[in-house]
Amino acid sequence: MQTCQNVKLVIDHENLECEDSIKYLGVVIHKYLTWNEHIESLIAKVNQIIGLLNRIQYLLPLDARVALYNTLIRPFFEFAFTISGDRDNFT
Repeated sequence: MQTCQNVKLVIDHENLECEDSIKYLGVVIHKYLTWNEHIESLIAKVNQIIGLLNRIQYLLPLDARVALYNTLIRPFFEFAFTISGDRDNFT
């Protein structure tokens, strides 16, 4: 893949730096359009939430834990399916 490393972009007298990836609307977009960084970001977020839920699980009834899962974890996965156009296959 060819790169244009000598190209300089300027907007309002500000130089724009080249980035390997950016986060836009909660999705990490890599310059090679791979999902690796986005998935790693999701794993880190979901692991934090699961760790918290694991520590308080004995304090909550099952229906409250399911509600927390549906509120805190499931949206991360549904959003990715929504933007990729494959939400109908998510159950």
